[in-house]
Amino acid sequence: MSAAPITDPHLQVVEVVSDLFGAVAVPGNRIFDFPGGLVGFPDCRRFALLPGKPGVYWLQSLDHAALTFLLADPFIWVEGFELDLDIPPVGGRPTVESEVAVLSIVTLPRSAGALATINLQGPVVLYFREGSGRQLVLPQSSWGVRHPVDLSKSRV
Repeated sequence: MSAAPITDPHLQVVEVVSDLFGAVAVPGNRIFDFPGGLVGFPDCRRFALLPGKPGVYWLQSLDHAALTFLLADPFIWVEGFELDLDIPPVGGRPTVESEVAVLSIVTLPRSAGALATINLQGPVVLYFREGSGRQLVLPQSSWGVRHPVDLSKSRV
């Protein structure tokens, strides 16, 4: 008796080509569709989540090999950060909280000695079960788009 072929796309491995990382094998459960793209990049709709150091990730575009975003978990890196979001499920199904991640885009400093900044007003929400994501824009947020963050110090 032979084994049935794997048909779950979350279990398959996808080869991702990145100008920054070269060719990388990524598990299918780390590939996300962004129907609305990201702010400023509406045509980039497929991304792979690549691990970095604890609490830090890379979001690699599958549409453009040169486009990679650095993401950080704001709950780890920003002391006192709180966010009360009513995150609607994708596809009409309820999501379990552990299946949703909220990350923030990091901008690296232009000069030595300066701190990176983290966008706390436009978090990226990843829905692992659905394999989808979206970037929220929180106009009423008390957190800004350029909050200083020191990623050189481990907070995990």
